[in-house]
Amino acid sequence: MIIEKALELRIKMVVLPLEVLQHAKADFAELAEENELSDYQKDVLSRLVTDVPEDMDFVPKSIVLAIWNSKNMEDYVDTEKLFAQMGVTFLNVRYMPKKYLAARSGMGVYGINNSIFVDGWGSLGRIGTWFTNIEPPEEYTWQESEISKACDNCSKCLTACPGGIGVEGRFLIDASKCINIGKKIKVCSICQTVCPVNEKLTLW
Repeated sequence: MIIEKALELRIKMVVLPLEVLQHAKADFAELAEENELSDYQKDVLSRLVTDVPEDMDFVPKSIVLAIWNSKNMEDYVDTEKLFAQMGVTFLNVRYMPKKYLAARSGMGVYGINNSIFVDGWGSLGRIGTWFTNIEPPEEYTWQESEISKACDNCSKCLTACPGGIGVEGRFLIDASKCINIGKKIKVCSICQTVCPVNEKLTLW
């Protein structure tokens, strides 16, 4: 029901069981073992929430991941209003592995700049994650992460990046070179604006 209500607000939503966090923990351990990570990437991995906090005010039953069209990266207002209207208890979790959950749950695919591309929205959507008391579905999509087919013969984003985030021979970028890192306000969107997929979209 809440997923259908969210779509009326142009919010794409999926409800996932808490067990997906254990999948995330295992996958990130493997990622760290197989790749040479920068200090920044190690720090990001160390801060990601892959366990349910023990000091929560309620017992969570699920994770809700929502993607919406907004220029404001923290515009969770409509989603949280919907939770309140439907009597859902929730906790916003800023450091949930949002892109990972979006890719594994089938909500989107990765681009070679490591952004998430959502059907019809390109990589311009924003992602939010919450612990909630919504009963999780007995069956849910959990798939291998995919890279957008639009990236097969295109590297405009990496070529145009002023920081040089691309790393030869691997998919994982060096995010420490992104000039937005450490900025409270996003100052660069070149990898988004040069993307041929995004150029075709008229959003907001």
